[in-house]
Amino acid sequence: MSKKTLGLIGGLLVVTVVLLVIALSTERKKLPTIPTEKVTPTPIAHTFLSLSPNPVTVSQNGAGSVDVIIDTDKDKASGYQLEMTYDPEALTNVQIKQAGLFANALPLTPINKVDQATGRITFAVGISPAQDSIAGKGTIATITFNKKPGTSESQTTIQILPQTVVTDLERSSSVLKESSNTTILLSSQ
Repeated sequence: MSKKTLGLIGGLLVVTVVLLVIALSTERKKLPTIPTEKVTPTPIAHTFLSLSPNPVTVSQNGAGSVDVIIDTDKDKASGYQLEMTYDPEALTNVQIKQAGLFANALPLTPINKVDQATGRITFAVGISPAQDSIAGKGTIATITFNKKPGTSESQTTIQILPQTVVTDLERSSSVLKESSNTTILLSSQ
């Protein structure tokens, strides 16, 4: 090999060693850390809603009523919004009124809508921020109705829909864990 070739190889070797030394001796830049959001687990809901009695028997052309019962268990409730459905071909004159545990809640019921044509009930009540949340078991509303004259059905239901919520001033999610419906037996006598 010629001296010129050996000189070029030697020069490249020196440049490679210098670059390697620079690369290893320079402080490596640290990648910026991305702040992580602290995830707070959603508290477990404990509140139950039920319709009582279950079943309820209504005589022909007779009136009936069902209570909406709350059991807050370990929760406290500051309000609720009931979303329920019934068969408008079997029941008529359906009404809902505030009762029991929430009787002293806000003087005006924010939502009280019964759509007699579609069989949909929307009813909401809440406490004022100055009031203490409510805990315990008891009636929160009463639904009254009549058997629709001429109905051929022998039974129907009032169902609590999944859109129903029970609120707590200290939590951002509903504290409703579970609900149960009621069967209405429509007597032909």
